[in-house]
Amino acid sequence: MGGLVQKFEAAGLGPVISSWIGNGENQPVSTDALHDILGSDLVQQISDKTGLPLEQLLPQIAEHLPQLVDGMTPNGEASSSGSLLDAGLAFLKGRMS
Repeated sequence: MGGLVQKFEAAGLGPVISSWIGNGENQPVSTDALHDILGSDLVQQISDKTGLPLEQLLPQIAEHLPQLVDGMTPNGEASSSGSLLDAGLAFLKGRMS
């Protein structure tokens, strides 16, 4: 989780991910910014694991990643159980069934 926060901050989107971790309303992130932050390799890995083409995958991640981060950071603190990637893949697979 810390690595994701650092990537958002490096991209100038620290306030966006902070909104997901905090208790207020979650700010949106664009698919282009998300692709840049996650990197092509990770996005392709997620695409391969879910079977979703990138043009469908990135909007899904942009829509649901804020909720995933929010859920993994109760009371504004990162949970130590599970990885964000595993949680995201499980969430996407659940939505596809």
